[in-house]
Amino acid sequence: MLSPLMLLPLLAAPSLVAQPRGDAPITLDGRLNEAPWQAAAVGAGFTERTPAPGATPPADSAVRVLYDDAALYVGVELGLLPGEVPRALELTRDASRIWSDDAVTVKLDVLLDRRTTLGFVVNPAGARIDYIALDNGRVFRREFDAVWAVATRVEADRWVAEFRLPYTALGLTRRPGERVLGFNVTRDHNGRAATDDWAALPPEFGPAAATHYGELRGLQDVGVPGRPLTLIPYALVRHPGDDGWSGDTVDLRAGGDLRLRLGEDTWGELTALTDFAEVDLDDELINLDRFPLFLPEKRPFFLTGLQIFEFGERGQSQVFFSRQIGLDAAGVAQPLLGGAKLYGQTGPIQFGLINVATPATDGRPLANHAAGRLKAVFPGGGHLGIIGVTRHGLRSDDGLPTHLAGGVDGAVRLLDQRLELAGFAALTHAEGADLGDTGQVRARYQGQTTQPSLTVRRVSAAFDPAVGFVRRKDVVNTTLAVPWWTFFEGPLARLTVTPTVVVERSADLSDPRALQGTAEVALQGRTGWSVGASAGYASDVVVSGFEVVPGRLIAPGTYAGPRGELWLSSASQRNPNGSLTLTLDDGFFGGRRYGLQASAQLYAGAHLRLSATGAAARLELPGQAVAHTLAVNAGPTVAVSTTLFVDLLAQLNTVESGGRALARLRWRYLPGSDLFVVYQEDLGYAGGLASRDRRAVLKVTWWWDAVL
Repeated sequence: MLSPLMLLPLLAAPSLVAQPRGDAPITLDGRLNEAPWQAAAVGAGFTERTPAPGATPPADSAVRVLYDDAALYVGVELGLLPGEVPRALELTRDASRIWSDDAVTVKLDVLLDRRTTLGFVVNPAGARIDYIALDNGRVFRREFDAVWAVATRVEADRWVAEFRLPYTALGLTRRPGERVLGFNVTRDHNGRAATDDWAALPPEFGPAAATHYGELRGLQDVGVPGRPLTLIPYALVRHPGDDGWSGDTVDLRAGGDLRLRLGEDTWGELTALTDFAEVDLDDELINLDRFPLFLPEKRPFFLTGLQIFEFGERGQSQVFFSRQIGLDAAGVAQPLLGGAKLYGQTGPIQFGLINVATPATDGRPLANHAAGRLKAVFPGGGHLGIIGVTRHGLRSDDGLPTHLAGGVDGAVRLLDQRLELAGFAALTHAEGADLGDTGQVRARYQGQTTQPSLTVRRVSAAFDPAVGFVRRKDVVNTTLAVPWWTFFEGPLARLTVTPTVVVERSADLSDPRALQGTAEVALQGRTGWSVGASAGYASDVVVSGFEVVPGRLIAPGTYAGPRGELWLSSASQRNPNGSLTLTLDDGFFGGRRYGLQASAQLYAGAHLRLSATGAAARLELPGQAVAHTLAVNAGPTVAVSTTLFVDLLAQLNTVESGGRALARLRWRYLPGSDLFVVYQEDLGYAGGLASRDRRAVLKVTWWWDAVL
């Protein structure tokens, strides 16, 4: 007998026909009682993805779609089990914790490229998040921000979500005739700790596998006519700090962004005097190695429309990484002078251009950064592309050398898109420096019970992407991983076993750099808990000495020894929830490292959430005193409503002998428009806490849409 998991590949992708709204008005109230809703085709037959792939959910769900000249309307009814009350503890906007509540996600592949997803999520309380997922979910960005509306209603036997998604939010330009979109609806059912999809998604492909979406048909002559224009001006008042609050300096700034459709699928954006005062702080992390940490981009201007610029291996070797633009000598993001973007698609060709000017800051001269990208997308998800990147000074006497970088990349998918062969190659050049290069080839198979992958990546010693990111130079990295899993009935849902081998040598293959072999075993319960362990052996070659923490010098040499890790996490769908990880590294640069990581989260009702994360380590190095490190991020979030909330954050980093305190109020007073009040104090300690710096910001943004 075939199991539900074995039947998944046999399920044909469904299609749903959208119903014209006509002249009947639609009130966004979560009721679906107007005549057009009653006449619309119903999409039912949802399929469970986790924890029992392919099973029929015991609670029914159904979706309907309407459309008019300005927007799509999506109505989703989600049945409840007897006596069930849907969970809705998260009220803040753009919080990934929403998926631990009951939630419904509408997913649209607007370009029908079978690679890109726009997602719109709501829980029963009306809390929302939107996101963009690229390359079938391998890159996920919740910082995508669009103006859309939704209403929810909880009834005795079901809860309902009624979405209005304007074509401007979808970037959907008007075309004559029928328009077909990739379409899916996903339900996260807290009571069952389960996830169901309208178009069945094999779990090995992930939640944003646009390749397996169904189709939304029947859309006639839809899209934005003319040229949609969005203007987002801002004004702020800031005490810039740097003086311990003793002065009376006040910084007044104004600027903004402009977005305009230039062609059928071509968009332009301008930004002027851009300030990112409201952007989330990075988590405090302690780097116990000599390689740089990879921190994600959070600034809105660099997140919208820039999926085209994804190139290279994220966090390892990239010729373009926008996080490098606009940093001062200490790595702190500064306001931009201005920038421009052009991006879009014509036929199978995607293209993008970006140019940003940054001001002179302490240690960094006035500079210009630019990148251009072309990519041909093939049926089935493959592509072939090129990229070019440059950074140069804007004054001839500033001493900033011109950096150039460029590369080619491509991918092909075979065997019903389960086998992917991909690769890239890139060069960098700076005035007075040698030519640098990097390249990678990867093969990965996405099977039902295993996903073996083999990656070989080379980075030369001279590779220097001034507007990119590189973790380790002068290395050839070969990584083989063969994860395997099986599903069970009963309390235990899944067992995963993952052996991994990593071999690193110098770029010319003459010298060893690292060797690691690891076996990992993880168990996941049907209610969402998980427990796991890993054990392995690793050797590492330190070419140049460095301080792992201040005062603890690691000399050049080869260090080897066993490593082990244990972890336990409770279900994120339960309140409270948390995780704990214990690490023992017996080959830590000739000594030993004991590590502990923990996280915890507690909802005291829907309006107050307490959360904390921490990482501690004990370092025992030969001939040196024992060192201890601790990094903590903790604080409450107060959600007055789904449009007004306050974050309080305390951070501690013992390696930097300091931390910071942050208070931030965000009020979405109109759709797309926000008021922020931010107070930040940097602290140091030497026998006691002392203020290093204080700053405060009041910032107002306003979102205005028009059609030219």
